[in-house]
Amino acid sequence: MREDPGNNEAGEIHALLKFVKIVLRLSLALLCLLLLAAAVLELGIRFLTPEALAPIPMDRPTAIYAAEGSREHPHSRGATNAWKIAIVGDSATFGSGNHRFDRFSSRLEWLLNLNDSAPPAEVEVFAKPTATYQQEKLVRKALAWSPRILILSIHLNDTEDWSNAAPFVGLRRLMSDRAAPRFLRPLLRKSALLKVAWKRWQEHRQLKLAKQYYDILYDASYTGLARFKGALAQYRDMCREQGVVLFAIIQPLLSWDARPGHYPFEDKHRIISSVCSELGIPCTDTLEYFRYTAPIRNVDIPLADPHPSEIAHRIIADAIFNSLLESGILPRRYIPKEQADRALIRNWRRKFEALEIPAPRF
Repeated sequence: MREDPGNNEAGEIHALLKFVKIVLRLSLALLCLLLLAAAVLELGIRFLTPEALAPIPMDRPTAIYAAEGSREHPHSRGATNAWKIAIVGDSATFGSGNHRFDRFSSRLEWLLNLNDSAPPAEVEVFAKPTATYQQEKLVRKALAWSPRILILSIHLNDTEDWSNAAPFVGLRRLMSDRAAPRFLRPLLRKSALLKVAWKRWQEHRQLKLAKQYYDILYDASYTGLARFKGALAQYRDMCREQGVVLFAIIQPLLSWDARPGHYPFEDKHRIISSVCSELGIPCTDTLEYFRYTAPIRNVDIPLADPHPSEIAHRIIADAIFNSLLESGILPRRYIPKEQADRALIRNWRRKFEALEIPAPRF
């Protein structure tokens, strides 16, 4: 007996519909599970980490103040024997986003004027947003001021070559674009889960872009590294001609975790240190002083402005002061005779040990 083709076709359609229903039910069940998991995560983040919904910390002053010329350098005013130190650098050296008394040059000047028996010290800044090879005019201006020491503040992007900007300028533009799309902003304000996910994605994206950017700047075939090295050699010779000590400081990228094994740009620091060593320029890497600090405290505005905060400027000043003394470049008469809060610092050390937290460099 022959089978009815119509019955076979109807059976196949019935089986297909049954399969579709099963798939839809499974999809609906999976969707419900995902929504339930998202709800649990949302509640968990809200209750266990409420800071996830907190706004970006913003404690910048509403106005940046600078003293009038006659009020600058009170310790050396009118002195004829001032020990003068010039600092050449970029916008971070200038103290962007901070009152001028908070920048590391002012902090360093204060540290140098603690002892009555030492000649007054004066620290002057010669800075503008530039790469190292573009700072020749600043170096000449600083040397015309007749300092004893010229400190060159080096940041990792100082190997940019703006006559050959095509390899990196697009990445710079992408790194500066951190704003969320308009349609996503209301959701980010309401959802802790989405906010955390967006932040993690942005961190991943920024790290990827930054690695690409700095890999270009420190590629041996890129022109910027050669110009950077040539500029350092030129500044070294200019300082030698006038009997001025050239001292370099290497500044880290403060938005990133600086702990050993976590900081992603260690190799770039080593390249700069190697160049300075090869040229006979003494230098110190301030990264070592930031090893166990919190990035959120070190920058002006997290995710918005990576310039050093007043906390970072204080750490940089300490690093320079200690390095100049340890290297013998700075006379021993500038070693502070008085120390405050010794008992407090000992107590801090005990607490660090009890909490198994690496102690900072005091």
